[in-house]
Amino acid sequence: MGDSPFTSPTGKLVREQTARVSTSPAMATHRLAAPPPAVVANQVIHADCLAALPTLPAQSIDFVLTDPPYLTNYRDREGRTVANDNQTSWLKPAFAEIYRVLKNNCFCVSFYGWPKVDRFFSAWRSAGFHPVAHLVWTKRYASRQRFVRYHHEQAYVLAKGSPAMPASALGDVLRWEYTENRLHPTQKPVSGLIPVVRAFSHEGDIVLDPFCGSGSTLLAAHQLGRRYLGIELDAGYCATARRQLESKSFMQDLDQWSQANVIGPLQLAAPDFQSVVPKEWEQAVESVKRAIRSKMLDSYRNGQKRHPRPSRSRSRI
Repeated sequence: MGDSPFTSPTGKLVREQTARVSTSPAMATHRLAAPPPAVVANQVIHADCLAALPTLPAQSIDFVLTDPPYLTNYRDREGRTVANDNQTSWLKPAFAEIYRVLKNNCFCVSFYGWPKVDRFFSAWRSAGFHPVAHLVWTKRYASRQRFVRYHHEQAYVLAKGSPAMPASALGDVLRWEYTENRLHPTQKPVSGLIPVVRAFSHEGDIVLDPFCGSGSTLLAAHQLGRRYLGIELDAGYCATARRQLESKSFMQDLDQWSQANVIGPLQLAAPDFQSVVPKEWEQAVESVKRAIRSKMLDSYRNGQKRHPRPSRSRSRI
């Protein structure tokens, strides 16, 4: 797959097929459209989403979780910026395409910049989405300070059609784990996205992030057994996302699996505990991760003892 210019995942045009179908008593010619190309999942595409999204079939995506530019002309302490964060021309066409590719009765969860919430709502409603919930992630630190100290991030849950009510509803206040923004100036924590992916998608679903940055959404989807599709404009962040997905160490993979499949369900089961006693919650989480690591290492060592590797020494003939 070439990085630039962007090419369709199928690499070819879909053509109509012509077939003759017998009718009584004459013969009539009917043009039968070929089925749409399938989405090639589990990849990160280096492209402008306005070029990439139109190549995807309509209603081919099960869930969208994305963190688009906030329209705030953001610059971090190291001078890093976010592409297209200083203009709005992409906003409405991008969400129109997101709506088109999303299946009926499914969800899109979008972060947004609160000073420009009117622009985001205009784009969402123009596309056809309607808001059904609002999510807040609380931070222990202030990411910025002006008239108040900023201690949260936020996203709207947007619906296409009328999705079914979940069996277990997600709490709308979630925990934020500081990433130090090592990989991206607005990097989102995988641990904070896992509960959202779990709540609004199912195992085997395709999760799309058309502004995927360093790949946090894709990692969360992967850990939960979902398929993923990321689109990223910046070549450097696209490469970072690919490395994240392809080059995780065993222990990193194990920790993320533990977060997705052990810690995450505990968060849903006891949403109040982590907010009331956050220090004790973090200690409990680390204890669980250490126990899982220890058990895996013990199992590995026991397996080595039961099935030792054959000697590589060569006997002389």
